[in-house]
Amino acid sequence: MNAITIDSGTTRTRISLWADGQCLHTTVCEVGARQTAADRHSGALQQALRDGICRLMSLGNLHFNNLAGLIASGMITSNAGLCEIPHLLAPAGLPELAAGLQCRSFPDICPLPLWFIPGVRCEENAPGQGLGDMMRGEETEAMGCLGAQARLPVIMMFPGSHNKMIRINAQSEIEHSATSMSGELLDALTHHTLLAQSVENDFPHEYLPEWIQKGCEATRSVGFPSAAFGTRLLRVLQGVSREQAANYLMGSVAAGDIDALEGCFPGAHMPIRILGQGIYAQALAGLLAAQRMDAAQLPADTATNAAGRGALKIAKARWGDQKWV
Repeated sequence: MNAITIDSGTTRTRISLWADGQCLHTTVCEVGARQTAADRHSGALQQALRDGICRLMSLGNLHFNNLAGLIASGMITSNAGLCEIPHLLAPAGLPELAAGLQCRSFPDICPLPLWFIPGVRCEENAPGQGLGDMMRGEETEAMGCLGAQARLPVIMMFPGSHNKMIRINAQSEIEHSATSMSGELLDALTHHTLLAQSVENDFPHEYLPEWIQKGCEATRSVGFPSAAFGTRLLRVLQGVSREQAANYLMGSVAAGDIDALEGCFPGAHMPIRILGQGIYAQALAGLLAAQRMDAAQLPADTATNAAGRGALKIAKARWGDQKWV
């Protein structure tokens, strides 16, 4: 069975062609909700989808009547995406996500309708705060990763521009989540503050766990603002290398995610699995392991196309092996 999955986030969109559960081809375009919000229309996103879908159909030598359907997840379902789909209220697992699928037609993109996976919202992000939390896309990635994590319940972390932390219960349902802006914060410090000179406008190229740990300990000792400025002090007064300083800065930011995890999931003694292969994911795994937590990165082959695999699981929960109608 052939299908196309669309994983559209804040800055990029990933479109994949699948056959019998195997990813055959993928195309990635640098268009997402950020550009749609800036443009105040979805024209660029629609063009990217049209071009990407046509390219995949050509690569697969397929006609649209050979497809079971097309299914999308992520920020594409937000008010800055292609069409806004209401969030589901947690707890939510495969059955709820499958039942919540919504269909829309976009003839300018392709002749078949698109199916959209709703995001999930939670009533609280931390005990007593009452702020709530929400996600679009991570719920689908989580479903795609569950097969690689036999032990439930589990907390899954999704580092990125926004680091999403999701607790999945023993029934494979998304039960609770919290979000931090650590990725955007690190990017801003690295490129748009006085610290940019100290780290030469770039993130770490090499994982140096001892310097990640130093940054984390500094934040916990003197607070984040002072710890972050320590990046410049290390370079100017102590002459450490750019790589050491960049790792220290990353560690000072990551400390906030560790504290958020402990504050939002108090007493949650369960495995923590991190989706991502970059240095920030390594940093989180190392810092958590240093605190004697059962934390590890998911394998690269699990992280790759997690959204696509999750979307296909959701489609199968709704239609089985039938065409999506």
